[in-house]
Amino acid sequence: MFSFWEFLNKDISSETDKKVPECRDYRGMIRPYLKKTLDRKNSILLLEHLDRCPECMEEMRVQYLLEEGMKRLEQGGNMNLQSDFKRS
Repeated sequence: MFSFWEFLNKDISSETDKKVPECRDYRGMIRPYLKKTLDRKNSILLLEHLDRCPECMEEMRVQYLLEEGMKRLEQGGNMNLQSDFKRS
C-alpha cells in the first residue's frame, strides 16, 4: 500500500509523463509549415498555438522573412516583405 506522499508523487509523475507540445516543438514546425511539408493536423496545431503565443508568432515572422527574402533575392524581386506578411 502507498503512503499518502507516494500516492501524491505517483499522480504528479503520471501527469507530467504525458507529452504536451512546448514552444520548441511548435517552433520546429514553422519551417516545414512555410515549405508546405507539414501535415494538416500539425499545421492546425501550429496555427492555434501561434494565435496564443506572441514569441512563436515572432519566430514565424522571422522565418517567413528569411525564407521569402532568400527566394526574392535569388529571383531579383521586390524586398518589401513586411507588407506581404501582414496580408497573410
